[in-house]
Amino acid sequence: VAALPGLVDGDVVALSSELRWAERDFGADLRKATGRRWRVVDTATAAAVGEWSRGDAGGSANLLYLHGGRGLTAGVVLDGRPRRGSSIALGHMVIEPNGARCGCGLRGCLEAEMGAEEYVDSIETTTVAAWMGDMSARRRVQRSGERLGRALGALVTAVTPDEVLFGGWLREL
Repeated sequence: VAALPGLVDGDVVALSSELRWAERDFGADLRKATGRRWRVVDTATAAAVGEWSRGDAGGSANLLYLHGGRGLTAGVVLDGRPRRGSSIALGHMVIEPNGARCGCGLRGCLEAEMGAEEYVDSIETTTVAAWMGDMSARRRVQRSGERLGRALGALVTAVTPDEVLFGGWLREL
């Protein structure tokens, strides 16, 4: 199994803003390079399955796993079954219709509104500064939390999970 950031359909990486890939048949690339068949999944779904089968969410029938990398994705386990190919492009949910321009071309996506690209490199520095009283860092963390909460509220309403877990830099935030 190969887990990659982004949206995966079968063995094709439909879209990965982190890798800057679109419609890449990565399963075929791996077969050609190794002579073996591979199963390609997205990072968030792989993490959701791991947490559901052996981690903190063991026993939950419905799990939503949010992953913060260079992009923001969510993996889902519903009715005790992992949903292959069900990754949600959380970072591209529009939360501010006239908001900041996103790398995907839309305005007001969660990733753009949270400054997700910057958090990959500075999440530890930002959260420590916030805990130490840096008001600028606190405002940034608070604003990001509010933006994430807005998107998460809509997602939880749609998916109705028993548990929500955070991974990647979202865990720190």
